[in-house]
Amino acid sequence: MPHLNNKISHRLAGVLGLLLLTTLAIVGMALWQMGVMRTLSAEVSNNWLPSVETVNQMNANTGELRVAEFQQVLNTDSTRVAALEKTMAQIQAEFEAHHKTYVALISSPEEHKLHDAFEAQWKHYLQFHAQIVELSRKNEQAQARELLEGDAQRTFEAMSKVLDQLVELNQAGARSAAVAFEPSYIKTQKEKIKKTE
Repeated sequence: MPHLNNKISHRLAGVLGLLLLTTLAIVGMALWQMGVMRTLSAEVSNNWLPSVETVNQMNANTGELRVAEFQQVLNTDSTRVAALEKTMAQIQAEFEAHHKTYVALISSPEEHKLHDAFEAQWKHYLQFHAQIVELSRKNEQAQARELLEGDAQRTFEAMSKVLDQLVELNQAGARSAAVAFEPSYIKTQKEKIKKTE
């Protein structure tokens, strides 16, 4: 009889060892998948969404600058014109802070290419901006308005289009990461259910 108990104890030890190995394999796989999910989640929260938010802020700044330019062209009061110049300087400073943040978030060659196109248009627009401000200071509102509604308008529209493309690119990146995240999440959930059965 002791010999029979010995065989049963070996069998039980083997079964328990196999269960332990299976459990460790499931836990290892779950931890690996959770790592994948964490990486994808971090990609969305640390890159794609901040990029969308920052580009939207840049876009808002360019729109605010444009409004301030129109206000300046419509004003002939030197005190109001000076106040608007200060406002435009603040808007440009905010823009530069957002732009600096965004440049650090650029993560793909396509995004670099779009950013370079935007940056060239922005520099071109700032040349028009300086001319508009100077004409407005001299009370040459007709010429300032002509520039504002002509070449500056076309450059602004092209620049805004590129900013919209940057937002779309980053939103697509977030969606791609979310799609990649979903199978890992579903697989992990299925494994949790299997463990409880």
